[in-house]
Amino acid sequence: MAAEQSFWVCGSRFRTSQADGFVETVPFGAFRRELFDRIGMYNEKLDRNQDDELNAPILEAGRKDYQTPPLPLGYRAF
Repeated sequence: MAAEQSFWVCGSRFRTSQADGFVETVPFGAFRRELFDRIGMYNEKLDRNQDDELNAPILEAGRKDYQTPPLPLGYRAF
């Protein structure tokens, strides 16, 4: 991705990289229930920054988000 394009997505690795690896956050992440049992749930009523609400305790617990772009993903808005 060109530098001017990565500026618009803040250079976030989960948006600019197609490589497997650790990233700041993941869209449509899948997490084990045990993680929420350990760190607690997040506020579903927030209008924005839900990803920050979710990722802050994950990072504080020493966990990391991992992306693997080859994993097929389907998304449909209803």
